[in-house]
Amino acid sequence: MRRWELTGTRGRVVFDYYAGTLTRYDSVVGERPTAKGVRKLTVETLKVPTGFDRNDMFLEELRYFFNCLDRGVPPQPDIWAGAQVVQLALAAREGVVRKFPTDPFFSA
Repeated sequence: MRRWELTGTRGRVVFDYYAGTLTRYDSVVGERPTAKGVRKLTVETLKVPTGFDRNDMFLEELRYFFNCLDRGVPPQPDIWAGAQVVQLALAAREGVVRKFPTDPFFSA
């Protein structure tokens, strides 16, 4: 199963690879019902477009990269932004494994 879920203080996003959906649930952590009742939550689901081929994303990325090389301009994001994203992802993974939050940009 390839399902990814991100929960924040203002809601939750669920990506289901096999269903081809991204669903956003709007809520506030710790919110309690009022005298008027519970606030209706916003739910929005986006589906992968008909005819979408995942491989097209990679081909387009390669076209962009080679176009940058041909024009002599640096691709965006650059290698340093990519390195920061990898560092952030590894810190998140470590936090899950060790069950505590980590700061990817702080080294003791």
